[in-house]
Amino acid sequence: MKKFLAIFLSFFMLLSVCYAEPQNCPFVWKVEKNGEPTSYLIGTIHVNKKGYQLPSCMKKVVENSKVLMTENLFPLHPSEAMQADVILLSQSVFSLSNANQLKDDIGSELHGQLRQLFADANSNDALLMYDRLYGWSAMMFLMGLPANSDVGVESGVDLLLSQLADKNGLQRVGLESVLVGADAIKNVPKDKIIQFINIGIEHQDYSRVMERKLIDLYNSGKVYSLKELALSEEENLKFIPDADKPFWRNWYFNTLLDKRTASWVTKISNQISKSPTVIAVGTAHMYGNNGLVSILRQKGYTVTELR
Repeated sequence: MKKFLAIFLSFFMLLSVCYAEPQNCPFVWKVEKNGEPTSYLIGTIHVNKKGYQLPSCMKKVVENSKVLMTENLFPLHPSEAMQADVILLSQSVFSLSNANQLKDDIGSELHGQLRQLFADANSNDALLMYDRLYGWSAMMFLMGLPANSDVGVESGVDLLLSQLADKNGLQRVGLESVLVGADAIKNVPKDKIIQFINIGIEHQDYSRVMERKLIDLYNSGKVYSLKELALSEEENLKFIPDADKPFWRNWYFNTLLDKRTASWVTKISNQISKSPTVIAVGTAHMYGNNGLVSILRQKGYTVTELR
């Protein structure tokens, strides 16, 4: 009998360890409401040092959930790459009628400088039919381009979480079409697109330093330092002329962050009322009065930071 009790207690303790609440887990928040399953928010970064591995606490959160929601549905299989919105985006970034579209949009000098930047970064996606890119799609590729050679999108937290969810059989859901983010860039006036590309080329050294700083803050779990940096007007608008700051301030903080965050809330609320869900989106979407943490608290959820 004593041997049976010992085995039972060992098994019970093993279960307790397996299902223990993750602790000391920066950029993860538990979301609770009476009568609803427990869900989690994970703040992500879209690129990271090559070889980066998810912390065990993030893995545990995913493995004990049923659904993963990310900003977009990352195509992990050939069939997913054939999603209608992915195909439409692929078709829209290139001009089929003008073989010199990018040069016409941004000028010969900037065209050559940007091509060299993409070549130095081995950005084959951007170099494919490079001359047929529109100014806005060149800006989109530039925004997604890692600034440092030891950094890659393949180590981005969103992608790694998606791969883990796929491996564990979770349902994966995109919060928005890939066309939404593209439209936010496509609607930027042409003179502002040229300004953005010029600044990106002229201040590559600063981009490298800032990218490394953000990644180091994230990987070392410095939540509040990263928050201050990500939401800093001084840093995000550092090289913008004063006359243009109102436009870019609204574009970054309102169009790219607040409006998109607000558009996700109904879909998130509906999903987390039904099953244990992980919502993994860029960390900047978590912060401030218009961030997911604050919005869900306003909707009656208890949102607890796990750190």
